[in-house]
Formats: sequence, C-alpha cells, structure tokens
Amino acid sequence: MTTYQWLVLSKILARCTDTKTAFEVLEKIYPENIRIKQIIELLYQGEPLDRILIKDSYERKLSYYINYCSLKQAIELLNEKQKRYTILKKQIAEKLGYQLLLVVASFAILVLFTQMVLPVMISSLQVHDSTVEIEFKVLNITKNIIILLTAFVIGLIVYIKLRKRETYFWMLAHRLKIDGLLKMVATYNLAGDLNILLNQGMSIKDSLDIIRTNKEYPLTSLLAYHLHNSLAEGNDIKDSLCGEFIDRQFYGICVYGLDNDDFCNSLQDYIDMVSVRIETLVKRTSVILQTVCYLFEATVIILAYQVLLMPLELLEELK
Repeated sequence: MTTYQWLVLSKILARCTDTKTAFEVLEKIYPENIRIKQIIELLYQGEPLDRILIKDSYERKLSYYINYCSLKQAIELLNEKQKRYTILKKQIAEKLGYQLLLVVASFAILVLFTQMVLPVMISSLQVHDSTVEIEFKVLNITKNIIILLTAFVIGLIVYIKLRKRETYFWMLAHRLKIDGLLKMVATYNLAGDLNILLNQGMSIKDSLDIIRTNKEYPLTSLLAYHLHNSLAEGNDIKDSLCGEFIDRQFYGICVYGLDNDDFCNSLQDYIDMVSVRIETLVKRTSVILQTVCYLFEATVIILAYQVLLMPLELLEELK
C-alpha cells in the first residue's frame, strides 16, 4: 500500500470506526491492490492488526503506533512526521547537493591532474625545479590526508548507523562538549513529535512514553527517556526540561509557553526557530563548500601555470 492509500484509509476511518469495514471500503476504491485483500483476510482470521502490519517500513511504524493510539491517529501521526522530515531533507538537499557535487568533482580533477597529467607534463618538459617538486610532494600529502579523513568519516557514519551506536557517539560528544548540533537536532525531533502527539489529544507523559520506546530515532528516544524518568521521579515539567541534554533555547521557549498555558504553540515556535537556524547553518556550509571547490580548482591552475612557465624561465637563464 502506498502512503496515499493509507491517508485515504484514515479519511474512511474518520467516518467508519470499524477497521474491517474501513479496509473493505478501501478495497472497493482500489480493487487491484493485493495487500488490502491480504490484510482483510488476516483480520477475518482473527489476527491482531499490529502483527499483520509487518510487510514494509511504513507498516512496521504503524504497527508500533497502534499500540498507543487508534489506526486513524497512527496514520495521521506518521504522515505528519514524514512530512516534516521530507521538508527538512529537501531543504538541505537543495542547498548542499549541488555544492557537494562540485566539491567531489573538483577534488577528482585535482587527483587526476596530480596523478596523471602533472607527472607527464614535468617529464615531457624536462622540468627539474626543487620548488615544484616540494609543492608536488606537499600536495600529494595533503590529498592523501583528505582522502583518509573522508574515508574515516564515511566509515564512522556507516559503523554508527549499522551498529546503532548513535547514543554512544552522543555521550562521547557530550563529554567533549561538542554536541551542540546533536542536541539541537534531537530536541528539534522531540519538539516535532511532542507537538504531533499532543495535538492528537495525548498527555505529555503518554507522549514521552511513546517517543522513548521508539528506537527508530535513538537520539530523540534518549532525550524522551531522560524527560520521562524525571517526570516519574516527581519533578514538574519545567524542572525536567532543564536537562543537560536539552537545547537551552527549547527550555526558555517552553517555560514561557507553560506559564501562559500555551505549550503546543511554544513547541511550534521552537520548531520554526530551529528551521531558521538550520537554514542559516546550511547557507554557511554552502559557502564553505564553494570556497573549498574554488581552492581545488585554483590549485590545479596554479600548478599547471608554474610547470608551463619553467621552460621559459630556463631559457631566460641561458640568455
């Protein structure tokens, strides 16, 4: 089933509370969909819905949420979450995708030039200059360092993702006091999830319980875990929000919202504010990537220019 078909089902459920009947209505709209027929058949066999929804990632997410709310609420909740993440990813991809491509292309040109073109030029022109040789060695060392650092970062990201070590990495970054960006991202996700769940009529404690047991987003889950434990220990929501893992701006905005009985709107205010911060960060990163790209291109031009001028300088010395 597509996401759109699930949204159609949520509209049907708004008028029809019986799940089996709702799926049967959906089958009439999409008679060619085999998955709908399979779900209806399993429902009539007495299988619980949370055990039926295991075919793909979307269904498994729904299966998790329907343990805490109705299917209609679960679909709407998941749709809002995906919409938020899609907008954020699109914003980042549009700003940085082209710049990253340029950096990779310019670095590839630099590597190709230094490994294949430059040695041939030096050999054919019979250039023997210590300055050029030193520059060539320094460039090769720098290039190798960049390649090793890039491979290390990519390997680290893959390892963290595959082994699900996001929380361990956050703890390490927190001890080194370099977790500002991670803290902001985790708090942003927490605010977004809380905003959706509270607007669905759930309490703060129930919302935190849902988020902390959802391992799909480990950083947000860890944040919700600490907040949930703090509330369970008898602390009020204001004291709980004043945690070491929570973005300080989130605390300030939410405390103001709690004082004015406007917590949901304060969550939305924080989401909007972080969106602006992310946009600013993306723009700065884009400028840095452009500068790196120009630096790679300038290095190629300067090296080629130096090598081509060497024979002319030698002729001048012979005169």
